[in-house]
Amino acid sequence: MWLLAFAALALADWAAVARECRGLEAVAKPGALLALLAYAWTGEGPSPWLLAAVAFSLAGDVFLLPTVDLFPAGLGSFLLAHLCYLLALPAALPARLGFTAAAAAALAPVALRILRSVPEGLLRVAAAGYALALAAVLGSAVASGRSAAAAGAALFVASDGVLGWARFVQPKRWAPLVIIATYHCGQLGLVAALRNG
Repeated sequence: MWLLAFAALALADWAAVARECRGLEAVAKPGALLALLAYAWTGEGPSPWLLAAVAFSLAGDVFLLPTVDLFPAGLGSFLLAHLCYLLALPAALPARLGFTAAAAAALAPVALRILRSVPEGLLRVAAAGYALALAAVLGSAVASGRSAAAAGAALFVASDGVLGWARFVQPKRWAPLVIIATYHCGQLGLVAALRNG
């Protein structure tokens, strides 16, 4: 039931983003994550870290709504979400470190280009830390051996990469829809992989 609710609300949010319907987006975007949180909660022994990751993501979604647009608060919320995902992912430390290093190397060209366009100061430092957290989540998801988690983390990276590029480097008309679609699919992959422990 909760998975169907998530799918319906996510699709509604995609339509709202495509049509720039801010009122619908303000309801559908947090609604989708609430449904995903309930889906995670009803798994067989979900990690408290997984539930915290989805809850922080929900907060980030609210902060990043176009009608709110509190980017630093949204960035901080999603950074906490990624740290919680790191704690929820079951993977050995050596494998985590190896795959994280590989992910960081692969993502570095795009990440550095975005970071050079972020205003200097605390926001750039926070964005750099966020990029490292993204690489760590992707590396840890691959190290976990769970294909849904790895796919979800990769989609999350793609979503945030497009968001960062569109916000700080060059806006793209197609970016908002790509960002939200890859984001929802990424969250679903991580939650589906981890909700049963």
